[in-house]
Amino acid sequence: MSNVQKLIAAVVGVIVVGFLIVGTSGQDEEDKLNEAFLRNAAMLFKIANTQCPKALKKHTGVSMVPPTESESDKKTFVKLTWIKKSGPFKKATCLIVENQNSVKELVVDGKTVLKDGLPVASD
Repeated sequence: MSNVQKLIAAVVGVIVVGFLIVGTSGQDEEDKLNEAFLRNAAMLFKIANTQCPKALKKHTGVSMVPPTESESDKKTFVKLTWIKKSGPFKKATCLIVENQNSVKELVVDGKTVLKDGLPVASD
């Protein structure tokens, strides 16, 4: 066997070993579940941080900065809260739930103004 043939065999061997390593080192189920959990939590917060300020501005006329508080189980819901000392409202909360790309509930100063994405009739 010539040196060129040995070199080709060595390169092919390295490539085969590389494919074997990559093929057998895939993610296990726990890694996949953790990754899905993180993606879902990030998606919920992204939806909440885009939809809630829009809904709040529509109902109060005020463009909001980031929320004062946030609450979440990181699986099924995100609740954002804005607390202000002055302005058209003192406190507003916005709820986003899993599998719904709109505001589930918007409460301004204790009064529900949106429920299931629909305006609530004022009394």
